[in-house]
Formats: sequence, C-alpha cells, structure tokens
Amino acid sequence: MANDLTIKSARGRRAYITPVVLALVWIALVISLGYIGFRDASPRLSDRIYLALQLFYIGGSNFPQHLGWELQVARFLAPAGMFLTLMVGIQVITFLLVDKVRRWALRVNTRKHVVVCGLGRKGFQIVTDFRSKKHPDPVLVIDKDESNQLICDCDRLGAVVLIGDATKMETLRKAYIRSAKYIVATCGDDGANIEIALRAEELLSKKSTVSKASGLPCFVHIFNLELRTLFRQYRALTPHSHRTQLTIFNVYENSARLLFRSHFMDYQHPILREDDPRQAHLVVFGFGQLGESIVLQAVKLAHFPNGKKLRVTVIDKDATRRHNRFLVHYGSFHELCEADFIESDAEKPAVLDQVARWCDERHSVVTLAVCFDSDSHSLSFGLSLRNRIGPSRCPILVRMESHAGLAKLIADVKEGSEHFREIQGFAKIEEASSAAVVISDTLNALPRKIHTDFVRKRANEGRSPDDPSMKRWEDLDPDLKDSNWQQAEHLRLKLRAITGITVDKIGEPDVEKLAKMEHSRWIAERCLAGWRRGSVKDVAKRIHPDLKPWQELEDRVQQYDLEAVRLIPEMESVDEQLP
Repeated sequence: MANDLTIKSARGRRAYITPVVLALVWIALVISLGYIGFRDASPRLSDRIYLALQLFYIGGSNFPQHLGWELQVARFLAPAGMFLTLMVGIQVITFLLVDKVRRWALRVNTRKHVVVCGLGRKGFQIVTDFRSKKHPDPVLVIDKDESNQLICDCDRLGAVVLIGDATKMETLRKAYIRSAKYIVATCGDDGANIEIALRAEELLSKKSTVSKASGLPCFVHIFNLELRTLFRQYRALTPHSHRTQLTIFNVYENSARLLFRSHFMDYQHPILREDDPRQAHLVVFGFGQLGESIVLQAVKLAHFPNGKKLRVTVIDKDATRRHNRFLVHYGSFHELCEADFIESDAEKPAVLDQVARWCDERHSVVTLAVCFDSDSHSLSFGLSLRNRIGPSRCPILVRMESHAGLAKLIADVKEGSEHFREIQGFAKIEEASSAAVVISDTLNALPRKIHTDFVRKRANEGRSPDDPSMKRWEDLDPDLKDSNWQQAEHLRLKLRAITGITVDKIGEPDVEKLAKMEHSRWIAERCLAGWRRGSVKDVAKRIHPDLKPWQELEDRVQQYDLEAVRLIPEMESVDEQLP
C-alpha cells in the first residue's frame, strides 16, 4: 500500500529541501566560526564546541575580553539565523500541508473538480485549459512519477497534484471521484487508461451517490483498435451497471480530423468535373500512430467528383511489419485506394529523388506528410524535402506537437518572408487534446446535427425507436457516431465540388454528383469499420447489401444520399459557426 500511495506533494518536497540545506549550512558556519573564535578560551576541543553551541542561546556564552572577527560574526549570525529558521519552518509546514488542505477543500467545495489521470502532454493540456478559464475549475492531477517536471507547472496553475497509481482504487478514492465533475484518463498506456475507467466504475458502484441515469463523465484515451473494440463490447454487454458516461478519444485521430479541415488534397483548384484527370496522391513518411491516423482519415475523405481513388504511398523503415499489422485491422484498405508501402530510410537520396519525380507527374496532386515521432526530426526532414523538390511544388505537412519552439520558429520565418510557405505544422497537442475538443466535443457539433435530422426523418417514416441508429447521440454506437462525423467532415469537400454555385441553389445535376461522392465516402467508412457486402443486412455480422456502386443501388437507397445532399444548406450554416 505504501508503494502504491506515496501521497506526497511535489510542492512540499521542493519547498523544504532548499530551506533545510540552507539551515544546515548556517548551523555549520556558526559552529565553525565559534570554534575558531573560542580558540583562546580553552585548548580543549570539546569545550570550544560546547561554547560555540551556546551561541544559539542569547547570553548563553562567556565571551573572552577581546573578540576576534570570527566571534563577532558568529554571535550575531546565530540569533538572526534562528529567527530566519523559524520563519522558514513555518513556511515549510505551510507548504507541506497546503496540498492536503487544498485536496480536502475539493471534497467540500460546491464546485465539482476535474480529475486528470496521467500528467503527460495530453493531460497537462487538459489541466491548462480548465485552470486558465475566466472562472477556473478545481483540478486534481494523479501521476506516478514524483520527478515529473510538469508537476511544478500544475502547481503554478493552482492544480492539486496527487502522487500515486491511478489504476488503484485507493488512489481514486483519495481523489474524491464521487464528487468529481469529470475524470480524464490520459496515461501513455491504453491498458492503464482502460483500467482507470474500470476502477472508477467499481468505486462509484459502491455506495455511490452518482445516479445511473446521469453518470460521471469519463473520458478515456485509447489508440489501439482491438482494445477500443473490446472495451466497447464490454460496455455493450453490461449496459445497466454503469455509473460512468464513457467517451473514448484519440488525439491522433483528432489531429487528422483537424488537419484535413484546413488542408485539401486537391489544393486551391478543386476537382469539379467527372472528367478531371487529376489524382490526389498522399505520401506519408513514418507509419506510427499519427501516420496511420492520417492515412485512414485521408482514405475516408478523398472522394472526388471524378471518382479517382486516392493514391497513398507510405515510406517507413519498418513498413512491411507495420503494413501487415495494419491490414489485420483494415483488410479492405487496398480496395479503397491505390496504396504502396516502401520499406526504406526516408532520408536516402534515391527516396528524395523519387518524391521529386512524383511531384513532377502532370496529373498528380501530391501532399507530403512527415509523421516521425520527433518534432525536430520531422522538421529537419521537411526542410530536406523542400530543398530537394524546390519551393512551392507541393505542401509539406510536418508534425509539430506544440505552437511553441520549432513551430513558432517556422511561423516567424514565414511571416517575414516567402520562405517555407509550403511547410505547415500539424498535430499540435494544444488543439487535438484541448478541453474544447475532448470534453466539450466541439468537433462533433455538426455530426450531432446530422444525426438529429436523420432520426427525425426516419421516425416520420415509421422506423422503430429500438433501431440502434435511432438512439440519442450520447447513447449511439461508436461506429454510427463515426459515420456521422465522417459525413460532416466531408461536407467541406462537397462544397468545394460546387465552387461558384450558391449553396441554396444547388441544381439536380450537382445534387446527384454530390450524392455519388457521399455514397463513395460511405462505402469507404463502412468497409474500414469491418463491414462487407451481402444480400441481407446484418448489423451483428456487419453485412450490408448497399456496399456496391451507385448505379447498382435501388432508387429508394439513392434517395438517402440525395436527402443528405439536400441538407447541405442547413449543415453549412452550422459548420460556419464552428472553430
């Protein structure tokens, strides 16, 4: 228990170490000066030490008639130091107790607090957002690492830091999660985040005052697809026992969504016609968690009026193994795009020469995405790419996890000159892991609107309210949520496909063109979610009869896509209000 719960305040540790060291130095200095100063009073070592110790008591020493400078300094330094030590002691005690008092205050505070488990970049961004508001929310952070440098930053923000293992019920109990507003699990390990959610559920079920109807909002970061699926299946199999409202988020997925909201793979000249010969080509360097998310989002979005599939090239030192692992999850990937995985060091001259040739291809619209784990490595390679292919040839998207540092350096250079204008930073933690995105769910404002309209129309048609697709947004199956927000993300591409046409005056030819794009997008989204074509729809087995080309669809089914397009004027009005 002691190992699991070292509930010490980092603030207290840092507060008392320096004063204690200074006090010891002061005592040693006084004794040393006194020992030297009393050299004429007694030749014996023990007597001189005893007389030096009496300096700490005013009037306690018998001073010789002639005082050397050592005793002059020591006799004033001793009482002055005692006074300062008293002040420091009071300060140390205050520091040692303040976090305990602040943690206790969370329990009695009328304003509920936010519990953040895991103090990495993601967790600290959540803390910063909640503490930087005009009316800051109380925040308690749990982290196992006593030496975490972000602890001091949390302390300056006024957050309470609890050193302990958030996967242990006793730690969560000491965080008073029963009176919490939210609990956010952002540890670097998916398994730990899931365990935190399970332990919170278990703790709340024991004499909990949290009702099943409301539940404690619990936000869990999970990247691994198998763990996400397993956890969701567990929740689905035990629907009546939950005391938490679970939301699974993935900052890499958020980064990909945010990226393609501002970057279009057909550049400034949209693909408008069915006979447009151009093909979007995405080249990804580094196929880790971020690179994988970028590729998936691109394949889900890159559906243009000319019907040409997205071309994807992945370059990675471990491409073969990562490709095979990727196909285990997304077996239909190669049916949805023209993909090529190249196992090579991206910095090789031959690779750079090949990239330059791709950029020279007449009908290719190339986007280069550098997704290495290190910001400095990504930027360095991005600059090498620019030097090799030349300026203004194609956009170079470079992973930069913060607005500060290297990202600010590039931004300042771009602001003052035309240099590096093709280099764009993305995947910033300040955006992908912000409280607005994770907690307030701002990325899903438009998908909620789409789902609400869908439920209303299907209800008017007589569809059963027990249908899984008719549930409230909060209770909707994650795959169906994903379908709604993918449709919302594709709205911007549809609007580009009718450039020059007023949205409220879309003609029927354009309605059909956009409907075909929507159906193509829907097929990609469903297939990547594990669905396959079959004669009879079976949700449990993920079989759907409409996973086929637009021209083979029944008129009734085509109307679904046509209806979605006719809703674009309403959706655009909502989308314009989004950040």
